[in-house]
Amino acid sequence: MKIRYFGHSHFLFVGNDYSITLDPFKRIGLKEFKTESDYLFCSHEHYDHNNRDLAFGAREVKNGYPFEIIQTFHDEKNGALRGKNSVLVFEMDGVRVAFLGDLGEYSNERLIEKLKGVDLLLIPVGGTYTVDYNGAFEYVEKIKPKAVIPMHYHLPNGTVDIDGVDKFLNKFKSYKAVNSPFTYSGEGGIIHLISEQGE
Repeated sequence: MKIRYFGHSHFLFVGNDYSITLDPFKRIGLKEFKTESDYLFCSHEHYDHNNRDLAFGAREVKNGYPFEIIQTFHDEKNGALRGKNSVLVFEMDGVRVAFLGDLGEYSNERLIEKLKGVDLLLIPVGGTYTVDYNGAFEYVEKIKPKAVIPMHYHLPNGTVDIDGVDKFLNKFKSYKAVNSPFTYSGEGGIIHLISEQGE
């Protein structure tokens, strides 16, 4: 399974059976990358997550194997501030992946129970509009995924007012830094996937 990370929450996963683009952005000061994939998933309808024009040939994900969509909120007030957020769980090449989008709820126990033991967790860590690094750390501790990739954090030239990734990484004794594109072959631990924007 090959993973490309374009910064913010924009990813391209390419597996043996299908490919999927996740949360392409626009107008946040970063280079915008076009992708070609079978599927597209946008966790919510904010401009920094729903630039469908970047995803060529893709049809939108619907519930049903290999995809499961879990509704959550973008804030701590049941969506009153920023609306709803969708979490996507998908199976690719025998790996169970959970993409948390712009999760803004802290300690959502229903979500934690659904995601316990997931193989690969993609989690926002920048705060302000999502859980912050402490909230992300708590989810990791409770879900206990095999591997974690942090996302939705500040990058050079980015205009979204969020924290960098370092505060999250410093919560752990060790992590592995790798460049995008990255072939995930089942390894565990915290993976700092350095985006194609540079960091």
